[in-house]
Amino acid sequence: TLMSFVVSDITNKLVNKNSSPAFTTSTLQQEASTKIGFSPSQTMRIAQRLYEGKNIGDETVGLITYMRTDSTRLADLFVSSANDYITKNYGNRYLGSIKIKNSKNMQDAHEAIRPTSVTRNPEDIKEYLDLDEYRLYKLIYNRTIASLMAPAKFNQTKVEFTNTNSKWSVTGQNLEFDGYLKVYGKTAE
Repeated sequence: TLMSFVVSDITNKLVNKNSSPAFTTSTLQQEASTKIGFSPSQTMRIAQRLYEGKNIGDETVGLITYMRTDSTRLADLFVSSANDYITKNYGNRYLGSIKIKNSKNMQDAHEAIRPTSVTRNPEDIKEYLDLDEYRLYKLIYNRTIASLMAPAKFNQTKVEFTNTNSKWSVTGQNLEFDGYLKVYGKTAE
């Protein structure tokens, strides 16, 4: 028998999806495993090389901060230069307003894992890195920049259907503003 349903409710709302914070050791290992298929030990080996320094042109440069950390904190000076970078490359509306708050008794000696300089874009230094180093550096670089960017905004629609016996609902969403997804997300890896 054919059941007939009646649309009983339709709701629309704008939903924000915030970016994730910059990497800690464990979140870097998880994300490198999920996105680029690296084992935790492989991730740490490659991160060690990026931390210790690579020959970039005529200088040896440490590309990332220390890779053993539980902190998501970013240095004020780095945040300031990253905010300038975001404004210059993507525009003011892409700048995030959420500041990462640290609890007063947080004793983190280290920052989150981040690039040592926002000016060393992965594409600009690709020629100096092997493929695995490039992929991991790009992951760290993009996640760090994204952590300081505006939320993505989705227009979410929920439709409810009812009949005498039951209620069903379906939800869909359209991307209204890409925000941090411009540099880090399912669509921009």
